[in-house]
Amino acid sequence: MTRFNGTGATGANTGGQQTVHARYSAGAWEAALSTERGRGVEIGARARFDAITVAAGYQSARGGTARVATASAHYNAGDWGVAVLVARIADGAPAVNNGSISAHVALGGGDLYGYVGRTAGSNALGISYAYGLGGGARVVAGGERVGGRNTASIGVVFRF
Repeated sequence: MTRFNGTGATGANTGGQQTVHARYSAGAWEAALSTERGRGVEIGARARFDAITVAAGYQSARGGTARVATASAHYNAGDWGVAVLVARIADGAPAVNNGSISAHVALGGGDLYGYVGRTAGSNALGISYAYGLGGGARVVAGGERVGGRNTASIGVVFRF
């Protein structure tokens, strides 16, 4: 368990909100709980069953934070996998339901990833491809459409 005081924008200890974080893991599952005085409480859990991972989380609404509930599942078959994610966000306005279905597959020496979903009331979809350059570097290219807005990017990602 960790307990510490919050810090201000300069990084100086303000003596403000005290934060408590507790985490427990056993075998293929883990759970965590954190809270900050005057703010909300966050709870999360994750478990693995062979190639399947399931997770759930909750954040209470308090002190300007939204109430959020999430659940996800992922199946990893090695060279390919599929996942589903749902989230409900309530921040004073009508609650918003978000969700996505995604898949990845090893293809041509790289990794192809795609998803379809809904976020903040808009339909969303995206696709990307990452190719290893060696030494922990990968070139990544992708495109995404959320609502009526299209974006595309290409870059090099380094993993240390």
